[in-house]
Amino acid sequence: MTELRGIPRLLREHRRLVSIALALCGVAAAVTYLFCTDACSRVAGSVAGVGLPWLGIGFMAAVAGAALLRFDNVVFSLLSAGVGVEAFLVGRQVIDGRYCIWCLLFAAAVLLLFVLNFDRRRMRLLAAASVAGFFAMFAGFAADPIPAYAATAPLVPTYGSGPVKVRLYTDYFCGPCASIEKDVEAAMAALVRRNAVSVTFIDTPLHRETPLYAAYYLYALNGGNDLDRALRARAVLFDAARKGIAQRENLEGHLRANGVSYTPFEYRPVVNAFNKYFKEDRITTTPTMVVYRDGKRETFVGKSDILKGIERLKGKG
Repeated sequence: MTELRGIPRLLREHRRLVSIALALCGVAAAVTYLFCTDACSRVAGSVAGVGLPWLGIGFMAAVAGAALLRFDNVVFSLLSAGVGVEAFLVGRQVIDGRYCIWCLLFAAAVLLLFVLNFDRRRMRLLAAASVAGFFAMFAGFAADPIPAYAATAPLVPTYGSGPVKVRLYTDYFCGPCASIEKDVEAAMAALVRRNAVSVTFIDTPLHRETPLYAAYYLYALNGGNDLDRALRARAVLFDAARKGIAQRENLEGHLRANGVSYTPFEYRPVVNAFNKYFKEDRITTTPTMVVYRDGKRETFVGKSDILKGIERLKGKG
């Protein structure tokens, strides 16, 4: 077999064992992806109804099995197709500006496996399989939408009456959301008070606990829906998320301890409004800020992009 000269002799001598080990690392990354509910969920998707992590587990299991049985042609074919698939998936993350560490580690495992098993005598197979893998993903990949709230006051948390409408989509358990919460909400409050914008805070259920938090945010507003009260409730809820509070009783205790009162009510109309916004604005990740101005819609995704968008609002507010 003709190999890449740069591969160290030790790897060449133990190619099969190293390939199996790398494939198992890929399986581990895909399994971890299954339980990731933050960054991974922002780039989640499926092909023909099968989720990416399950496809990844099956792919790496096939590579490991073929390597164990010494089916070199099968290994090379799978890895060539895998290179095309990962070119599509990683390229999509780069274009969208959203990254998942476990997805990237899986892609790195595929690339290392490909380099380790490269055979320049099979260049036609490489070209055909990699192109097929890329276009199979291009044609069959479907991004997972933000899940709708489960159905459980038309009290939509919108503040201000400015000409520019802003919708801010966040999740209390989203790290980037928590990191910019104070800066973004302070800027929004200033713009509202200048009558430059009207802003709607929309809790986005990426995490299992988020619907519970969203309900108590609305319950807190039921006693008085003003901006200061809304910002106070959000700050306390973000603090609860940082502390990992997941039980209803513990969350209620945390709210009371921080001086946030709440009054439960039937909030289905608000949920319906939020679900409509998710579809209108094509929300797939948090944090996301959508700005409606002069009949046009602008979408800002991620920490740095949103902060830039806010600076633009300040300049035109």
